[in-house]
Amino acid sequence: MAVPSSGVLTLEGIAQEALYGTYGSGTITAPIHMYDLVNGGNSAGSGNSYPTVNTACIPNPTTRNGVLFAQTTSTDSAFDFTLGTVEVAIDTTIVIVSGGQTYTQTKTLDGNNNTTFTFNISNNTGTANIYIDSASVPEIVNVDLRYCSLVFFDATIFSDLESLHLAGSSNLTYLNITNLGLLKYLYVFATGLTSLDPTSCVRLILLNIQTTPMTSIDLSNNVNLTILSNTSGNILSPVLPASIISYESAPGVTSLDISSNTAIINLDIRSSALSSASVDDLYIQLNSHGLSNGDLDARFQTNARTSASNTARAALITKGWSISD
Repeated sequence: MAVPSSGVLTLEGIAQEALYGTYGSGTITAPIHMYDLVNGGNSAGSGNSYPTVNTACIPNPTTRNGVLFAQTTSTDSAFDFTLGTVEVAIDTTIVIVSGGQTYTQTKTLDGNNNTTFTFNISNNTGTANIYIDSASVPEIVNVDLRYCSLVFFDATIFSDLESLHLAGSSNLTYLNITNLGLLKYLYVFATGLTSLDPTSCVRLILLNIQTTPMTSIDLSNNVNLTILSNTSGNILSPVLPASIISYESAPGVTSLDISSNTAIINLDIRSSALSSASVDDLYIQLNSHGLSNGDLDARFQTNARTSASNTARAALITKGWSISD
């Protein structure tokens, strides 16, 4: 028989139904743990071992085998994002739960190209939860949810992730990238992040944090970082090994000290609000680093450099630098 649709339900009766299919009869050995009734077995300590869940039955919770990794406030009728694997082809299910509505898609990630998932969530009235089936997670190396109105993203489930693109979500205030030791490319520009901890991302090559509220970040452990694009503030301390640094359109940056950042070979400070003295110092510091054949773009400054940097500028040109000012 089935579990009654009305009246008082007992845990023993539900256990009888799970074990024998006979609600109200059958011998049950205490204790009874709800976890075991829901998931099967007796790992939680139940006196009986209960059957595993038949996930092929209908109806069945669509998020039973899913892992929550993101939340969005989007109301887009064509809400889309891409996922990618390398070499491995795997069927991947994405579930979006918004209020009382559930949207599900299953696609094959073929291992050679990124695959796009598109949902109509125009009826979303709050925060929608985005799940991925747990079996697919270890194979995902590329995740791209740019301009998806995210408010939350937990990347830690993607242990093999190499590229993460979350740009354009101005209300994204939570991002967890802990233990992503394979991550190489991270784009979080135009988000609402006020902090970021890339300490464990030891293979990080590129980091773009332009137009975020961040004013400080510890990059001392990111020894492979070669490209930093930033307009948030002076965050080059401690010493940053990046050789390409961009502070383009950074009205909040009024001073910049690169004296300890001796690997810089490309510096972009276009349209910044640096003081004239700071601009002069950048030329002087770049020259003192002694590197050749670099690029310096210092156009459209609020405060132009002065003659104090003439000698350094000439010396850089002699070393093969391309300078636009």
